[in-house]
This record gives sequence, structure tokens and C-alpha cells, in this order.
Amino acid sequence: MNKYKETFGVDISKNVFDVFGSTSGHNQFNNDEKGFKSFLKILSNDSIVAMEATGYYHYRLAQFLYKNNVAVSVVNPLSVKRFIQMKLTLALIAVANKLLKQCFAIAKSGLPYDADFVSVLAEK
Repeated sequence: MNKYKETFGVDISKNVFDVFGSTSGHNQFNNDEKGFKSFLKILSNDSIVAMEATGYYHYRLAQFLYKNNVAVSVVNPLSVKRFIQMKLTLALIAVANKLLKQCFAIAKSGLPYDADFVSVLAEK
């Protein structure tokens, strides 16, 4: 069970940072002290904030949240990239697996080749 009531993902740049909360959705704030305080107002005590390490841009927000007792996770951008690549690879494997099942179903049917044939599996 997750001990955090809401998880926030932050995409931060020089002027603004976008936040997506698992229950509250999207918000955008200025990347300055006023924006940090506005963001803090929507956080509950049992929230966690995750962001990529982006050099200087993420540092000030991460420090601000940490000093205000908010759980913060700063993630290596390479880890995020590899995670996305892994998810895409798994999706491609699933598609390939489904296509193989369709090919075997067609081959097992014993029917002659029909260019317009649609497998029952294709409809699922």
C-alpha cells in the first residue's frame, strides 16, 4: 500500500514548472519563490513530489520543498529515459506476441491463404 495520498510529478524549466498530481491533475507555477509557495498550498502532508534533476532549475524547488517537510524525490534523467525505453520495448513485445498468435491461428486453421482474412484474435 502506498503511504502517500498524492504523487506529484514536476517538469521544471527556467521560467515555469508544470505539475501533474495523481488526483489533482495539471497545474503550472512560476519558477520563483512565489510559485513555490503557491505549489506548497496544494500539497497535503502525505504527498510526495518527484522531479528530474535538471541542473540548476530543479535545485531551488527541491530545496524549498525539503525545507518545508515535503517528501521529494529527485530522479536521474537517464533513469527516466531508460524506464520509458523499457516500457516501449515491453509494448512492442506484446504487439509482436499478439501477431504471432494470430499467425499460428491462421496456420492451424488449415484454410487456404485469403488476403482478406481477419482472425478472431484481431477483434479483441
